[in-house]
Amino acid sequence: MKRRICLMLVLVFLLFPGCHYSESGDILEPVEFYYPRETKHFVYGAQDGVLASEVREAAGHVDDLDYLIAMYLRGPQSEELRSPFPAGCTLEKFRFGGSALNIVLSEEFMQLENTELTLACAGLAKTFLPLFNAQRMRIDSSSGEAIFTITIYEDSLLFADESAFDGALAPESE
Repeated sequence: MKRRICLMLVLVFLLFPGCHYSESGDILEPVEFYYPRETKHFVYGAQDGVLASEVREAAGHVDDLDYLIAMYLRGPQSEELRSPFPAGCTLEKFRFGGSALNIVLSEEFMQLENTELTLACAGLAKTFLPLFNAQRMRIDSSSGEAIFTITIYEDSLLFADESAFDGALAPESE
């Protein structure tokens, strides 16, 4: 009898590998959100490096980009991660067609500069490109006459630094 029960459980897990259930029996739909690590000391060459993921529950909303981005912009739940987005940054509009995902963020996004801007764009791309099986993402924002636009391609993201330092430095030119 135990063998039959075990065999039935194995068959259920093999036939329904993507389904996860909560304690109440509802189907869970986890998504991975990528954010910068909280610490300023990163292990370069590590699998995740500067960005790391956390799994969030999006039951019934996996195909709802508006909902997912709003949830993403609220920031991570983990204390080991942080949001690079300024307070008040929201999604203004989006469009998904073919293999392209276009996102327009509120003017608060324009406050980002340098590394924080790079981390914000990389986290958005690493989160939403695979989620929607898109090959490129365009992020837009504007404030007054200033306009920000960047297009990130799936194959142009570099998240693993596999370079090695051999200890030799080139002499400085005078």
